[in-house]
Amino acid sequence: AKDTGAPVQYIVVLGGGHIPDPKVSLTNQITTSSLIRLVEGIRIHRAVPGSKLVMTGDSPVSAAPEAEAMAKVAQVLGVGGSDLIVESEAGNTALQAQRVKAIVGQERFVLVTTADHMPRAVAHFNKQGLHPLPAPTGYVTNRAGEFDITDLFPMAVSYRATERAMHEYIGLVWAKMRGEI
Repeated sequence: AKDTGAPVQYIVVLGGGHIPDPKVSLTNQITTSSLIRLVEGIRIHRAVPGSKLVMTGDSPVSAAPEAEAMAKVAQVLGVGGSDLIVESEAGNTALQAQRVKAIVGQERFVLVTTADHMPRAVAHFNKQGLHPLPAPTGYVTNRAGEFDITDLFPMAVSYRATERAMHEYIGLVWAKMRGEI
């Protein structure tokens, strides 16, 4: 659905991973990527009265789906259970787009994922005939591009940014090769 000015019905939050461990709190069981996405989804959900928060994601390494873990964290953070929809069958972005289409139909929705993942995610949703309103979060950098002497020295955050970029570029190429986008 194009941006018609009608109210948004759904806030879709794509899972970013979790590691179930009953020895730590729920917020420590979802990855930083999932937590950043979830917090942004909750922020938007609170700003849009009547919207539903849709959690997505299965886990390839755990019997406990990440969408369920994210929904539990959302409840701990004050989101009512009646405002949550959990889609815990799809383990990758292409399948999440298919499953979300079955939930939202042609209703308007906001798509929340990390900024580096957004281009690939939107491409998957567009392939399903959906046109999400992107809400990227978790930017790797917020700097305005100014030079800093520390730019000359290797930093862990730079390695992480390179890893994320490689992951997304490979993901885009792989999805195109498979005809998913």
